[in-house]
Amino acid sequence: MKPIQIKCELIGIKEKGNNKLGTIITLKELDSNTQHEIIVDESLGRVKQRLIEQYNGDERKGIYLTRGMTNIDINTKGDIWDINQEDFIWYTFSKEDVMNNIINK
Repeated sequence: MKPIQIKCELIGIKEKGNNKLGTIITLKELDSNTQHEIIVDESLGRVKQRLIEQYNGDERKGIYLTRGMTNIDINTKGDIWDINQEDFIWYTFSKEDVMNNIINK
């Protein structure tokens, strides 16, 4: 099965609730402005740290996150990054989005 790629803009990343047990990554589709929230179990600090490491050229090819028993991978391919939720839907966003929403905030 070939994955469906949805071109998005990474518009935000925040803690899930007040208990700091999880992170919400918010993406907006470029074609329709539909928003998607990707919820992961890892803390906001860890997710941001891994995004910054990847942005700065970490040798590893991806960021591996979890949500319950589901793996969620963020893969970096130059300037295009994608979030794969194991459901064959990949949300792609740019390296510039990481700079604007993670590094410069």
